[in-house]
Amino acid sequence: KLGSGGMGVVYLAEHLLLGGQLALKFLAVELSRNPQFIKRFRQEARAAYLLRHPNIVEVVDLDQDEDGSLFIAMEFVSGPSLRSVLQEAPHGLPVERALLIASGMGAGLAAAHARGAVHRDIKPENILLGTMPDGSEQPKVLDFGIAAMAEGITNLSRTHGLLLTPEYAAPEQWRGTPAAELDGRTDLYALGGVLYEMLAGRTPFHAQNMEGWMYQHLQGVPQPLERLRPSLAKEHPGLEAIVMRLLAREREQRFPSAAAFLEAT
Repeated sequence: KLGSGGMGVVYLAEHLLLGGQLALKFLAVELSRNPQFIKRFRQEARAAYLLRHPNIVEVVDLDQDEDGSLFIAMEFVSGPSLRSVLQEAPHGLPVERALLIASGMGAGLAAAHARGAVHRDIKPENILLGTMPDGSEQPKVLDFGIAAMAEGITNLSRTHGLLLTPEYAAPEQWRGTPAAELDGRTDLYALGGVLYEMLAGRTPFHAQNMEGWMYQHLQGVPQPLERLRPSLAKEHPGLEAIVMRLLAREREQRFPSAAAFLEAT
């Protein structure tokens, strides 16, 4: 067992015929009995299967076990999540490392957005840090399609928690913009939140409850990064402006695409 969350449990598995390790995400039993969810699951898993990029965790199969539980078989990434790395770096990461991780995330998002796939739940827990053959770090975006699977399921929709991660959800998500009207700029906002956290050691906003989070994302202003990390302006001029553009409240004021963000960095 590798971990568990709102949607189910993840196990490390060995492929008996082909060899090699895979991660199996088993979805909660009650989901596997929901016909509406099963239909959505198959659509989203098929779309995720078509995403092939070095910075996206690859989906290799979907199936049901003998009990009828749905599972997704994915590439196993042996490195830690970005969340676990950030927990050990209370003052933030070295700027070069933060930028390399953000660039890898941006490259994966650009590839997904080009296929019309919007993640909608970018957060440090969904970024795994693998290792390239040369030993360098390779960020990989996890769980494309999972947020979409969760939407529209009445017994789960009661809790905002499954559909929104309050620290990173974009203003348009808080405003209830229909899923079909969200685009890649929603992911860029969350990427901005993650990059801010990598640089500052804290998220752009803080609140005690969902109402507070909503107010912060719709009305709040993040503390300037150069106040939290004074050396930033001198050593990396322009970086704070890039982060704040990602975090712009209105979509039109963000980068128009992940590719545009990559060009700016």
